[in-house]
Amino acid sequence: MPFRSCFPLLVAVLLAAGMTTYYFALLIPQVRAVQIKRDLGEGYYFGGDFYPIWLTTCALQLEHRNPYTDEMTRKIQTGLFGRDLSSMRPGDPPPHYRAFSYPLYADILAWPLARLSFREVQILLGFSFSLLTTATLLLWLRGLGVPLKSSSIAAFLLLYATSYPVLEAIFALQPTLLVAFCLAATSAALTRGRYHIAGTCLAVGAIKPQLTIPISVWLLFWALSAWKKRKGLPLSFAFVFLLLLATSERVLPGWFELWRAALLDYRQYTQPPLVELVLGRILGGATALLLLLLTVIRGWQARHSAPAQEDFVRTLALILAVTILLLPTGGAVYEHVLLIPALLWLYVHRHEAAKNSTPLRWTFTLLPAALLWQWVLACGVGIAASIRPAWRHSPQMLLLPLRLAAPLPFVVLILMGTMFLRRGLNTSTQRVLP
Repeated sequence: MPFRSCFPLLVAVLLAAGMTTYYFALLIPQVRAVQIKRDLGEGYYFGGDFYPIWLTTCALQLEHRNPYTDEMTRKIQTGLFGRDLSSMRPGDPPPHYRAFSYPLYADILAWPLARLSFREVQILLGFSFSLLTTATLLLWLRGLGVPLKSSSIAAFLLLYATSYPVLEAIFALQPTLLVAFCLAATSAALTRGRYHIAGTCLAVGAIKPQLTIPISVWLLFWALSAWKKRKGLPLSFAFVFLLLLATSERVLPGWFELWRAALLDYRQYTQPPLVELVLGRILGGATALLLLLLTVIRGWQARHSAPAQEDFVRTLALILAVTILLLPTGGAVYEHVLLIPALLWLYVHRHEAAKNSTPLRWTFTLLPAALLWQWVLACGVGIAASIRPAWRHSPQMLLLPLRLAAPLPFVVLILMGTMFLRRGLNTSTQRVLP
């Protein structure tokens, strides 16, 4: 029995070691080599996603400079690539690539970091984001009420922390990890009835509005359905969010229009939503509308649910999963960290799927395959590259562990939708039968 209970943890340790070796010893050096060949590899690589926030925060605090100007964009590009980008150079990204596209209150929240060098910020945030990753999973487990043994929690944590989206986010110092932590803290606070804390965390998570708007809209609507009990959520959210907006306006009057213009430039070089990237514009657009409609219906049905109830948990998980498919940045795999609530919900109800129809059981087997693919293939690529060093430079070989990154959100939503449908049919049957 002790060996059986420790076996999943042992497997998780081996898979985590294989994925970490693959990412840092094989994938990152090869990507870096490609950037150097394109004359884009002389700047900061580790922490590149946070560099625009740090640089504009320094410029705003120390020099009172507007972070949304073309001059600041060139400074960001020089820091990240060693030079600014030009439309006259073949192979260069668009001229506004990596321009500051966050709301100004992202700089306000990063205010204390302006006195540090970026090397110091890399060390501080590299350590802090790793801790945030651990805390995020633990908060989701508490907020969603997932019953797990300590060995299972350790195995989940190892696999989560070494999944490709998380490694990508930590290496880039991607603020999505902070947003994921805020959403997990919101869920945990709601479960314990701490509505003011939940509203505060939700407001701070708005540094990436595209991630938090759908879940924020539903949670605020959910709070309005029982105002006397839940009013702490919208009131604290409004107070903190308005404080961030007012402070931003005080620091840089008219920043909102500047940010809106930056978003228009951002849309010109970012990838379309994942649903369109995979299914095409027409079919993807129709699928997006259908998902929005189903999510609105599900949100309306769960408006009276308590945070610890089944309806609330699965609605929250569904909204975050749909958000990933509808994000305007379809290629941002690190956003998949928001799939954790849906994956945990499916894990809790795995036995229910096994008792259902054969198609559902077959579909459910796709999930472990889609999940474990990245770790298993990463270990395989690492072993193959050690036997035949030439494969270290083969793009086809190095990208194998990442092939199922795009389909994973679709698999999760198909499974959730199938289980919702089965439950609805079973409920309807029970009402009809005597």
